[in-house]
Amino acid sequence: MNQYARVYELLAWPDALRRCAAGEIALPIGLAEAPAYWYGFPPALIPLWSEPSGPVYYGCWKHWFIEREPTFVKAYVECPWTTREVARTPAQLFALAAISAIVDGDAVTPQVEAFARAVGIDNLGQLDSVSLDSGDDAAGLVRLDQFAADVPLACCGDPSAYGGSFPLSTQPPPVDAFARTSQFELDIDALSGWLADPECPPWLTRGRGHGWRCAVATSRRVRSAWPG
Repeated sequence: MNQYARVYELLAWPDALRRCAAGEIALPIGLAEAPAYWYGFPPALIPLWSEPSGPVYYGCWKHWFIEREPTFVKAYVECPWTTREVARTPAQLFALAAISAIVDGDAVTPQVEAFARAVGIDNLGQLDSVSLDSGDDAAGLVRLDQFAADVPLACCGDPSAYGGSFPLSTQPPPVDAFARTSQFELDIDALSGWLADPECPPWLTRGRGHGWRCAVATSRRVRSAWPG
């Protein structure tokens, strides 16, 4: 997956994030694979690292042909393939990796300390304290400095308080949602409801069809092709 190095550079990501993705900064999570392993994923995902259990990816979720803020997701390969927005900034993603490692190791290990120094985490004591109360549960992350603003959807108990661009799995679909959403961003219950809507677009009903994607791409209707 080192072929993504140029993509990371073009996106002007912080050096620490690029180095994590390249495996140059050791992730404190025991099963993390960096560079990410090839399990297969849609083009909106720019992988940062993977974990074989699941398997799952952590990466940037970027839509190339519509105006939507890039964000960071945990992607479940066999769930069926779904994503969950877990961070909206690199600092949040680093904090999530660190607190998950603290929970897994039941301590702030030397590996966590080395990772924190490398990526600029300066509140390990706060991460440790929160981990004792709520583990690495998304709802507890809002107590961390990194999550004081730009709270990701996974941490929002009340969807109406969410201020990001990731789609909400609500019924009925929000206004203009069909034009900005792929099937990989919805939980299975919401997707089933959206499929029944007469306005449901082709990429939700048959976006996994290779022939349909090739047809719209060949006709240069790339906005219609991107989700599948």
